[in-house]
Amino acid sequence: MSRLKFVLFAHRLLSPMYIVDRTLQIPAHLFVNKINVFSTQIKRFAGHAHWQNVKHIKEAGDREKAQTALYYIKAAQKAVRGIRDPKKNSKLAAVLAEAKTKSVPYSTFEKLLSTDNQIEPFSLVPAGDIADKFFDHIGLVTVSAKSSKQLSDLDAATNLGIEIGAKEVELSSSEDQNYHFHCEVHEIENLRQSLETIHHIPVINTQDIYCPKIFVPIHHDVRQTLDEMYDKIKTSLEYVDRIFDNVIINK
Repeated sequence: MSRLKFVLFAHRLLSPMYIVDRTLQIPAHLFVNKINVFSTQIKRFAGHAHWQNVKHIKEAGDREKAQTALYYIKAAQKAVRGIRDPKKNSKLAAVLAEAKTKSVPYSTFEKLLSTDNQIEPFSLVPAGDIADKFFDHIGLVTVSAKSSKQLSDLDAATNLGIEIGAKEVELSSSEDQNYHFHCEVHEIENLRQSLETIHHIPVINTQDIYCPKIFVPIHHDVRQTLDEMYDKIKTSLEYVDRIFDNVIINK
């Protein structure tokens, strides 16, 4: 009997691990009501009031700096996509350059960019190798079919893909008519540079995805329940980026 599997992506591993089978337990949030405290003290010292003003201004500034740093950390995490060297990842380099203009120090990103801090997908099911068993991890470089004469048809795009080192070329079924060049995740930036620099073909998007090897058929109402569960996961777990599953609606 096939069992539902899905891959949960996070910026870092969370502890403890949760087991997903029939139910999912989401940690409850604790809300603390604000309590107004009224003081009968009337006399205030000028020095104390000045210290309080300085303290509030400093705290507000610290909060703003923290929010700015968090914004660029998340932007850098999205830009990494397996390539942590800014010299080989133009999107990451652009994020770091913009962060510098906002006075966010480079040291803020050192842990993220460290080769010892690889962001790996993990499953809520204890079997850590689920991604390898049930999914193919591939890189995608997307270009418009109308962007170059070198992409006049699928055969031409396939020949170009072979030249730049792509593993497969796929024409999207949407009205946009885009070509997806498949490659190893660590080759995404190399393909992008080959297309843009050598062949002068603008790249629309680059990403890494997990493609299911085996699909599990489900009914439409189950799909809706799954989507609701995924929304709760993303809301409750701060570090979740994307969720891939291997289900397909049974027609």
